[in-house]
Amino acid sequence: MLEQVKTRLASFGYPVSTSDEELINLLIGKVAAEIKLNCNISEVSGEAEPLVIDIITGEFLRHKKAIGADLGEINLEAVAKSIRLGDTTVDFGSGSSPETRFSALVNTLIDGNKALLTAALRRLDWS
Repeated sequence: MLEQVKTRLASFGYPVSTSDEELINLLIGKVAAEIKLNCNISEVSGEAEPLVIDIITGEFLRHKKAIGADLGEINLEAVAKSIRLGDTTVDFGSGSSPETRFSALVNTLIDGNKALLTAALRRLDWS
């Protein structure tokens, strides 16, 4: 999954270095554990992998921004003004700043995909 996360980060213009791999591996474990606990499942299915990759990517970008690290070649002007995920559309507005659009994009990567995973994978424990 590490390589897929690196590819996804590269699609946003972030050049992943070898020093980033440790954080990415940590986030892979964290996100997988969070999904398993939240959905009451023992393993995340392969079908959910693209959603998990987006969540990890969003968590990584949020972490880098929070610590003030260099976001590489990410052009905050180029961040989408609108994202459609299923029947939900998030409009970031034309008057919003690039920082606001970036934060909204990261939140959509994380929260939108977590909502989909929870709805699709959640299992009740009747014990």
